[in-house]
Amino acid sequence: FVSTLIKAEDTVWLTLDGEGPLGNWRGDVETEMGTYGALGGEVLGDLKNFKQASLRARILPGSKLPTIVPTLMGEAVDIKATVLQQEDQPYTLQIDQLTGDFGEVAGKMTLATDDNLTLTTNLEANLTDKALKTLGASGLPGEIARISKLEQQEEAWALEGVMKTPLGQLKVTDGHSRPALPFTGKIVADISQFPEDISSLS
Repeated sequence: FVSTLIKAEDTVWLTLDGEGPLGNWRGDVETEMGTYGALGGEVLGDLKNFKQASLRARILPGSKLPTIVPTLMGEAVDIKATVLQQEDQPYTLQIDQLTGDFGEVAGKMTLATDDNLTLTTNLEANLTDKALKTLGASGLPGEIARISKLEQQEEAWALEGVMKTPLGQLKVTDGHSRPALPFTGKIVADISQFPEDISSLS
């Protein structure tokens, strides 16, 4: 039923094998989502309220994903992450390790579900030449940092953020997105140095 519902085109299953109460659990997790891919790894911590739980896993991309996804991921992606939630505070996903053919990503994402759904990100990435070529940004060197905030406002989303690279930065202010109008807002590009050997940059 689940396989048909999500159009996975193959068997969907999930197993948790471990011991301890859900508030302090330790064990292994494995799942296969048909043609979407598979995941296997270790889960530790609070699986009852997710006050603090950690995951170490290897993700295998499936054939159902858009072509660019397995191209960037490669054969597998390794992830080490922790979910934290303190008293009356938003949920925080701390990514200690996220590696694949695309390179390395680390940082944190915070999800608040009070009056409006709000997602904030603070990530740093070091992408490989292969990933940059796939993204149409060959020759973009060094680390990339992204700080952003996405907030749900009735039928629209509000967006603001900045992406920093060694070449300069892109800043989005007063960004809004709704079904009838995917994006309105202000984008400021501050390019401190543009490499002469790049004929185009997307």
